[in-house]
Amino acid sequence: MSPQESRSDFIASTLLPTVLSHTGSRSVLRVLDLGVGIGQTIDIVSAERPCQFFFADIGRHVRSSYDGSGPGLLPFIVPNDVEFDICFFWDYLNLMNDQAMRQFSSEIDGYLGEHTLVHGFLAVDQRLPMPYRQYKLFSNDTLEHINGDRFVSRYPKSRRDFEVAFPRLQCESVVLFPGNRQEILAAVKVES
Repeated sequence: MSPQESRSDFIASTLLPTVLSHTGSRSVLRVLDLGVGIGQTIDIVSAERPCQFFFADIGRHVRSSYDGSGPGLLPFIVPNDVEFDICFFWDYLNLMNDQAMRQFSSEIDGYLGEHTLVHGFLAVDQRLPMPYRQYKLFSNDTLEHINGDRFVSRYPKSRRDFEVAFPRLQCESVVLFPGNRQEILAAVKVES
């Protein structure tokens, strides 16, 4: 492992406390993690109450030609009656081509409820290089960037790309983040 691959960076997040505290009085949280389910993230999210976690290692699928034309990922790991409280998209949308992101959006739509919050990262400038980054929670307000920058984000997504692909979601907060990223907090649009 090269020094760059083993490097860790700790980055403060102003959005994580909102994600972790928004759940009110629900006795069990249902959490979607598009990553591999790093233990420290699980420990931090479940510190306050029991959680039911669903992991979709979407990065592996995307790197192995998940192009949005297959049967999808979520129906194989999530029962139909689940409604997520928290969705950690991390950096994975930036690995999906447009078709794959539309398919993923249509898959997850049925699992979104009025209290669902989505956390993830999008490109600030799609014209600039954007390496794919793996993150985990370090604390309630800090993320740890782990494993260096081993892959390129082949399809950097803008905020507009996100809002077009996920029409039921709106970005409620957006914060500039290191590495040509913006950290987003999205919620289901309230019907008027």
